[in-house]
Amino acid sequence: MKGENSPDRLLNVREVCERLSIGRSTLLRVRTSRPDFPRPVGLLPGVLRWRESDLARFVAGLAGEPFSTRGGRRAA
Repeated sequence: MKGENSPDRLLNVREVCERLSIGRSTLLRVRTSRPDFPRPVGLLPGVLRWRESDLARFVAGLAGEPFSTRGGRRAA
């Protein structure tokens, strides 16, 4: 059970891709093209993790918006 003071769970690349239903190459494009995409936490050189809460906020912000890897928001 997650309490108010418990640390965020850190997600690896595979878990982030599963949550967003995207592949690794798409994750790379999203990271570089969308300034609103959460920044990863660097644990060691070459080891990146994303905070679960940051990713959840990003996904919540996409509600009703088509997901684009090209940056910005699409015109309706």
